[in-house]
This record gives sequence, C-alpha cells and structure tokens, in this order.
Amino acid sequence: MGAGDERTEEERDLMVREVERVAGIGSYVWEPGRRVRWSPGLFLLLGYEPGSTEPSAESFFARVHPDDRARVVAAWSSAPVVQQITPIEYRIVRPSGEERWVRGNGVWQRDERGGVARFAGVLIDITEQRRSEARTVLALRLLQESQRVGGIGSFVVDLATGEIDWSPGLRVLQGLPPDVKPSAELGRSLMQEPHRSRNEAWFHRAAAGEAVPPLHSRMVGADGRERIIESHAARITLDVDGHPRVIGTVIDVSERTRLEEKLREAAKVEALGNLAAGVAHDVNNYLLVIHGNLQLAVELEGAAQQEMLAQAAHATEQCALLTQRLLAFARRQPASARVTDLVALARDTARLLQRVVGPHIEVVLEVEGGGHHVRADPGHLESAVVNLAVNARDAMPQGGRLTLRVHGHDVAEGGPVPAGGYVALAVRDTGAGIPPELLPRIFDPYFTTKGPGEGTGLGLASVYGTVRQNEGHVLVDSVVGAGTTFTILLPRVAAEPVSRDLPALPAPCAERVAGTVLVAEDVDAVRSLTARILRQAGYVVREAADGATALRLLDQGPGAVDVLLTDVLMPGMDGVALAREVRARAPGLPVVFMTGYADQRLPADPGGRGKAVTLHKPFSPAELLAAVGSALAALGDAPARP
Repeated sequence: MGAGDERTEEERDLMVREVERVAGIGSYVWEPGRRVRWSPGLFLLLGYEPGSTEPSAESFFARVHPDDRARVVAAWSSAPVVQQITPIEYRIVRPSGEERWVRGNGVWQRDERGGVARFAGVLIDITEQRRSEARTVLALRLLQESQRVGGIGSFVVDLATGEIDWSPGLRVLQGLPPDVKPSAELGRSLMQEPHRSRNEAWFHRAAAGEAVPPLHSRMVGADGRERIIESHAARITLDVDGHPRVIGTVIDVSERTRLEEKLREAAKVEALGNLAAGVAHDVNNYLLVIHGNLQLAVELEGAAQQEMLAQAAHATEQCALLTQRLLAFARRQPASARVTDLVALARDTARLLQRVVGPHIEVVLEVEGGGHHVRADPGHLESAVVNLAVNARDAMPQGGRLTLRVHGHDVAEGGPVPAGGYVALAVRDTGAGIPPELLPRIFDPYFTTKGPGEGTGLGLASVYGTVRQNEGHVLVDSVVGAGTTFTILLPRVAAEPVSRDLPALPAPCAERVAGTVLVAEDVDAVRSLTARILRQAGYVVREAADGATALRLLDQGPGAVDVLLTDVLMPGMDGVALAREVRARAPGLPVVFMTGYADQRLPADPGGRGKAVTLHKPFSPAELLAAVGSALAALGDAPARP
C-alpha cells in the first residue's frame, strides 16, 4: 500500500469519525470469544476518550442504565435466533453521570458453515429527540388540561379526506367517552333544531373560506346535560400535505351566559329607577284626576256625574297601562300583541327616556303623517326603545341629541325586508357612530363595541329578538363621528275603534244564583269591592282575609263553596298553597287566581285536579264575572247566570 493510499484511508477514517461525532452515532463489531471493536464515535457516545479503555461487552453493559439493562441483555440474547434484534431505546450513563438516550440496532453475521461469526451493531444518540417528544407530550397534556379547566374543546376536519378529530376537551363537553370515534353524524345528533341547521350552515361557510363570526348554540350532550356553547372556526391549508382543513374551538359559556344575563338585568336597575320615578310621577297625576273627579261626582247628578266618573275610569286605565309598561321593562313576559298607536307609544316613551338618558342629552320626538298603528306588544317595544336609548347615551358621553321619529315607510320588492306597508320608529343619536366593518355583527349575541366590563353584548341582540318576535325588522345606519340610526319597521294595520264609555256594572239580581264564591284577599278594599260585584251579580260570597280563614270556611261542610277566588300574594299561606290545600279537601273545585304581576308563573292545574283561571289586576266587573263563570263552566254543570 502506498503513501497515497494511507492518506486516503486516514482521511476516510477522519471523515467517518467526524460524521459519527456530529450525528451522535457509534458502531461496533463483536466477535464472540475473540474481541470487540468500537468505532471512535461509540467511545464518545459512551463518554470515553477513544482508546482510553479496552472495548468489551462488560464495559459496554456497565454504561447501560441499571433500570434498562435487563431489557438490553434480553434483546441481545435473542439476536442469534432472530438474526436481527428489534431496535430498542434505552439510557446510558456516562462516567460523568450524564444520562443519554440511545437507539440500538444490530444484526448477527454467520460464516460459510452457518455459525455465528460476528455481531455488528450501531447506536444513535436520540436524547434531543426524546426531549423534544417529551416537550411535545407535555405541551399536549397541558393543552388538554387547560381545555378541561377552561371548558374548551377543539376539532379538526380534513376537507380532502373527511377525517374528523376531536380533542379530549371537546369529548368532555359532548358527554362522550374518550374512545368514541368522532363523526359528523354523531356531532349532529347532539344538536337540536334550530341549532343543528344553523351550525351546519355556519360550518359550510367556514369550509368555503368565509370569515365566520362566533356561533352561539345549545348542545345536549350524550350525558343529558344541556350546555350553551360558543364555536369558532376557520379554514387553513398546511404545507405538510396541502389538505384544506377546518379547525375550530368550542367553549362552554353556560355559566358565563348566566352571569352575563344577571349582569344585564343588574344594568337595568339604574334605568329602571329613573323609569320608575317617571311612572310614579305620572301615576300621581292620574291619581289626582281620579281623586278629584270622584269627590266632584259625589256632589253631582245625572250627566255631569257620569262625566266625572268616566274621567276617573279613564285615569285608572292609564295607571294600569303605566304599571304594565314598568313590569314589561323590569320582567320577562311573553308577547301580547295588540293594535298599538306607535305615535302615542313614542310620545309616552320619549317622556320617560329623558329620565333614562339624563339632562345632558336632549330627547326630541318627530312625527310625520298619521295612521301609524301596528300590531305588537307595547311593553316589549318600549323596552327595545329603552335599550337603544341606553346605547345612545353611552355613545354620547359629552351630551347630544336623541331623536325618536315615527313615519310611514313603504318597502318595494327585492330588498332585505319583505315588500309592504310599514310604520317606522327610528331612534337616532349624534354619538360616535359604529365602524362599517362592525355593522354586520352588532346584533350577534355577546358582541359589543364597548370596552371590557362596559357591556354584555346582549342589548342589541335583545332588541333584534324583540322586534322579530313582533314580526318586525331592524335596520341600522351609522357614520363614524356623525351618529347612528336604528329603524324599527313594523307592518302597518288599521286602527281599532276605542270606546270611552264606562263599563256597565251588573244590575242587582233579585234571585240568588246557584253558586257560592269563596274570596281570599288580604287587601280589605279589594276584597270588599270584589265581593260587592259578585253579590250584585247574584252569587253568595264568603270572604277571607288570609289562607287559614279560607280553609276554615271551606271546612264548614261539603258543598259550602262552588269556586275559590284567591289573590296570589298573601301573607302566611299564599294563593298557590291555598289552592293546593283546597284541592286536597275538595277535588275538582274551580280556582280563579288574582294577580297584579303580568308575568306571574302560576300552575294551570294546582293539585293536579282541574284547570285554574288567571285574572290580572286591575280587572273590570265584566272581566271578574267572566273569569268566575269560566271556572264554573269547566265543571260541566255550571249554574245558569243572569
């Protein structure tokens, strides 16, 4: 061999040594019964300087971690039988005490007679790979735990293959065990209409690449638990495989929704206080009219007396309307649509709004034309306008003008609103305005343009829901720096004739009607008036100031009472508890509840033995007699009425 050949071999050995060092690779050859040869890279991998120790199986196994040594010995022992050992990962401990992870592999080579000649093996340092894998596992575990703690789940849908993946957090939200295979059908089954259709349309928009807003919906998990969830999604395409995917998160916002609802109700308190002050002021005015007219009526006769009584009756109607509006603003109640003069509603609301928005904002009413009647719940509309006014107040912290404008509005074919004749109620402010990119989202639940802690994002969503519930539409127009106009459009209807005549009191009945009414009412004046109306109609009336007295009267004998007429709110035993006790004693006895709350939740079947009738205060004599008659008629053998 020449000198050139020696240099070439040295250079090759040097290159191999350097490659092994950089790559963390070491190799060896073991000839059983003779010798073991290690490459320079293996010396370095085991923590030895090349040539500093004699290579041997003993010195090699001495470097294997004690906890892994048995596995490595077993793998080597099986090698002569299987020819090649399965790659095995284990730890080595260098003389310095440093631990490294390696992957070992090797193969037995046989001589021409079939005997074992040598074992050639290689070790690769995989410490950084194992650390990276450990960091990945830790990150995934932390992600899973953070999703669990935060009530968050995530999903990935491969649009090319249809493959779906759900995170453990999402499975928890769905009430599913971790081993259930995800599928579109399973996810769809957890949604009920209309949420299912909305979710599917929203997902398809995201899959098409549209920037979709967060979606709020209700989900009933496989565990039967109902949750309110907020979903986010976006389409992405990764360079790894080029597949388009939809990725998203699902957040359990059930508790947040409940808290925000409480916050929204609490936020009404200030406005409600101002509104209540205005209502109290107007009620006092009407009470003055009632009191004065009744005093004058005592001294007058004939037509003059009737006029005074008519004015007093009209004032009581206005008091009732004011309290109904206050209750509609303060409480939830189902829509009770009726023909409503939008001009009169706007006029009354404008007067109340001045107290809501404060003296630094001028409230102006504009009316264009006439005949502006709609079919809607006036209390709900007034609540919607108050919500818009509160938003307008926040948009004008330095003051400004709030204008309510009522006018006719005809819509042609081809627009977002169905064609037809409408009445428009516009609420216009001179505030900061809304940026155009935010306008499409302002009616979304929980979306707000206000700062953190300043809004729940439910006010405008509530307005939108209220108007749609009354078969109307809401339009918005805004210019940054110049203000915002919300326009409520409601279908125009014909006005209904309004009678100002006094309701006729029933004439005294000469003959006793076959019916006895037990009246339970703790307010003496109300109980006395109710009993008088019933007696004048021919009923026999028994009076009780509380539930206990009513039960004693009932126990005087079978058939002593034909119908129970009870107030709901009474000290001690309330009307609902009384009705249940009465039904226990007299199954099937008709019950009429009297209540002053528009949204009082009352049992339709107290005691489970017959329907009950609800009579809302204030009621007219005719309404009282109709309610009692209806309750008796439910028995099927109601006595004849005069």
